Amino acid sequence: MQQQQSWQSTVIGLGFLAFAGFALWVAADHNFSTIWAGVGTIIGVLTGAIPSYFFKQQSDKATAKATALAGIADPAAYNALMADHPELR
Repeated sequence: MQQQQSWQSTVIGLGFLAFAGFALWVAADHNFSTIWAGVGTIIGVLTGAIPSYFFKQQSDKATAKATALAGIADPAAYNALMADHPELR
């Protein structure tokens, strides 16, 4: 199943790439260690935040799907599953 990403996700990703590219371009023309000391932490935080954003989107979709499926599940089948697998509680 193909998942469709929102346009906001694309803008965030492209903005990050533009920022990282600009920082490296400026650093190459000047004192690299000074520039990188200023933007390295920001790039590190963004490198962790962007995957977290996409994983959260996938998690929200999976939660919505599980909730919808639980709403239409047969109660007898659910009770039988819980009786066979108490670790799921």
